[in-house]
Amino acid sequence: MAATVALESPTVREPGRIRRTLLQGRRKYVAGLLALLLLPGSAYAAWTVSSHGRGAVKGGTLRAPTFGAATPSDTDTLLPSGDAALTFEVTNPNPTVLHVESLDPGPDGVISSDQSNCPAANVSIPNLRNLSIQVPRGQSTVVVPNAIHMAADAPSSCSGVSFQADASLGFST
Repeated sequence: MAATVALESPTVREPGRIRRTLLQGRRKYVAGLLALLLLPGSAYAAWTVSSHGRGAVKGGTLRAPTFGAATPSDTDTLLPSGDAALTFEVTNPNPTVLHVESLDPGPDGVISSDQSNCPAANVSIPNLRNLSIQVPRGQSTVVVPNAIHMAADAPSSCSGVSFQADASLGFST
């Protein structure tokens, strides 16, 4: 008996088929990776909303601070032909920081603690502008530099004399 063998027809391979199969796998991988990266962002964006409307606020009223003389420091003394700082105790009742922006002599001028030996005429208060000294809310000590001047010909009897100066302070926010 003769054996019959059935032969299959030979498989013909297409030259780019293997490469296409690999590329399709990579495309699926890249598409899956992009989906993992972008889909959570899309879900977040789907739950984000915005809107618009109006807010309201009422303008406040700035209240004037109060101030008086403070004890001067021992290191800042007034000498003939020189300037010295004036020290004030200031109470700022406002909810914000104020700034001293100017100093002017007040109507009562300067008062000497020894008027007979060192008259107040030996001392003057200049007009100062463009100051920027912070005054926090509440009570604080404020020092205004170069705010009082002693004449060059003031007598030596002015040594150790204390002076109080009537001044107007200009404040801004």
